[in-house]
Amino acid sequence: RVIDEKDLSRKIKFEKRTLSYGHHTRGNGHFLYSVDTELFLEQNVQDVQKWLLEIKNSDKFKNIYKESDRVVIISSCHYSNTSFITLVNDVLFASSANIIHYDPSNDYIQNFQIIYGREINDADSIFFVDDSLKSGATFDRIYQFVQNTLDKKQEKGISGCFFLLNKSQPYTFNNLKTKLIGEELIFAFANLHLYTSLKSYEVSPLEIEEGRYKTLVSNSFIDSLKVHFQKQANK
Repeated sequence: RVIDEKDLSRKIKFEKRTLSYGHHTRGNGHFLYSVDTELFLEQNVQDVQKWLLEIKNSDKFKNIYKESDRVVIISSCHYSNTSFITLVNDVLFASSANIIHYDPSNDYIQNFQIIYGREINDADSIFFVDDSLKSGATFDRIYQFVQNTLDKKQEKGISGCFFLLNKSQPYTFNNLKTKLIGEELIFAFANLHLYTSLKSYEVSPLEIEEGRYKTLVSNSFIDSLKVHFQKQANK
């Protein structure tokens, strides 16, 4: 993905306690390392505010947003993105945007249409905001919900995206850009280069390792070994 000079020169505070090692999951993804985005935001909040103000004053943003616009911010329903979404709303939209938290993995599109249909169709601008972008699966599901809710006569959709951390691979990033209307507006405060994500049909090495230790627990006759292997499986 293209990372401009401003992104490369941006100073980022990253304390040791922000990064944790172990088996972490998010949706269907499995990770060996996890970034605590709430702590990351807390450590960089002033720089994030400055970054958002730069976006607000940019020509790109002014071309798609007017102060009189009715704005909807839509995001996945999990606790770690709340502070960042609030900050985006405060700085970019003067706290005037309507915020929709939704979990498309555990609910039906019909419920989304009934509850938020009018709000989505009445909006002048729709923005997707989340604390991180990795596989793009959450965006894809919410994008489908929005597209199926919008009146087909209206040429509307998601105008842009804001992420605290962009951990995606080039394919994911480019795929996301094609689904935005107008200019390809994707903003990320920090861009991290991580390993390539697993394909949908592949099994995570961490899952294989966990299964191996659980098998050893089942096949061990000595209690001390059972305890040892169970500790390894729980890591």
